Formats: sequence, C-alpha cells, structure tokens
Amino acid sequence: MKSLVQKDQSILITIKETARLTQTAEGTWRHWLMGKGEGMPPVRVIRLGRAVRIHLQDLLDWIESGAVVSPRRRRGRPTKAEQVRRAGNER
Repeated sequence: MKSLVQKDQSILITIKETARLTQTAEGTWRHWLMGKGEGMPPVRVIRLGRAVRIHLQDLLDWIESGAVVSPRRRRGRPTKAEQVRRAGNER
C-alpha cells in the first residue's frame, strides 16, 4: 500500500475505510469530524456535499508516528480503585 501512496499523494478514503485501517469505530471518526470529540488526529478532511473523505497519506503518517488518542475520563463518580490510586499519588 505504501508504494501506491508514494505514486499519488492525493488518495482519499471514506470514513468506513479509515475506521477499518485504524481499528476504531466509524462513529468515533464521525464524532471527531463533527468537532465534538477530543484528540482528533491531524488529518486533512475533504467534504464533497454530504460525503466526507480523508487523505490517506495523512492517516498513514499519523499511524506511523505511533500517536495515540488519549482516552477521555469517565463521567461520574470515580470508582473505589480510582480513589485509592489518586490518594496514593497525592502522598
């Protein structure tokens, strides 16, 4: 796949293909693209009417950099294990 990308830098892929490559849910990508999620990967996005396409090279660069999206904190009251861990860090 890398040789294909080197020949043509403007390959665009769908959200479904992006989700498959990154092993994440399509909904996660849609959420990020709507600007509602934190930690959006630095990829260029093309919107063609209702269709959304992502630059494959940007996605591959992000994957190769080893960057991970930081998980969001769970809402609500912390679990007992989280409380103990935090108490241990404060000392």
